[in-house]
Amino acid sequence: MPQGFVELIQKTAWPMDRQPLFGSFHITCLAIGFAAAIILAFLLRKTNERQNRRLFLVVGIALGLSEVYKQLFWYYGIGYVDYPFVIFPFHLCSMPLYICLLLGFVRGEKIRQALYDFLASYCFIGGLISVTVDAGLLRPYWVMTIHGMAWHFVLVFLGLYLGFSRRVGRRKGGFIRAAVLYLGLCAVAFCINLAFMEFSKGTIDMFFVGPGKMNVVVYKDIGEALGRPAVTAIYIATISLASWVAYKLLSRRSRRKPTAKSG
Repeated sequence: MPQGFVELIQKTAWPMDRQPLFGSFHITCLAIGFAAAIILAFLLRKTNERQNRRLFLVVGIALGLSEVYKQLFWYYGIGYVDYPFVIFPFHLCSMPLYICLLLGFVRGEKIRQALYDFLASYCFIGGLISVTVDAGLLRPYWVMTIHGMAWHFVLVFLGLYLGFSRRVGRRKGGFIRAAVLYLGLCAVAFCINLAFMEFSKGTIDMFFVGPGKMNVVVYKDIGEALGRPAVTAIYIATISLASWVAYKLLSRRSRRKPTAKSG
């Protein structure tokens, strides 16, 4: 790693006091983030397909670059020697990084629609829940706090944008395909967790599906009472229910009126 780049990362490791959920700082972030996501999604609602592909490609590249910076920041900025598997980029909220890059190039309508529906359901809910109740986004470093909040508000923006532009739910059975994709990714995540369980000292939990200890608020207590398999099933079911509600709400515009013609 070039020394100049390492020094740049270290210089941006500005510390901050850890902020509480729903404190003044968090509420300000929510107000700015939701306003920006809603306004930007509304303004971009009439994009044609060429512009749409470029938008996803730009978002994917931006997410990719910020993810590289985050990984390097944890090592050079914070000084972690052992890799913190909590930042391994295979969470539900990491998926838009890969999906947006794919959408910048994939032209098959069926594949694109399946990815749209997944972004507007599971990823949208993941972002919405995270910015609202995930205290882990409020870190003791300015750059990482801004990165975490901005990343998850991008997920909110993508869901709203797809809803406003009438690209959600244009094919029958759209949510079923999104759910199948989610379950498939859960299976991959479980295999990753198994493969790195010993190396991570039991800390890895991609997609929060185990087999290690559940650490998500509320679900943690359920897991201690019922066991990991049961709480994983409950977690997947509740996330899927919330995602279905989001899908139904965001696809209402698509059912009322067709999307703009391709450009």
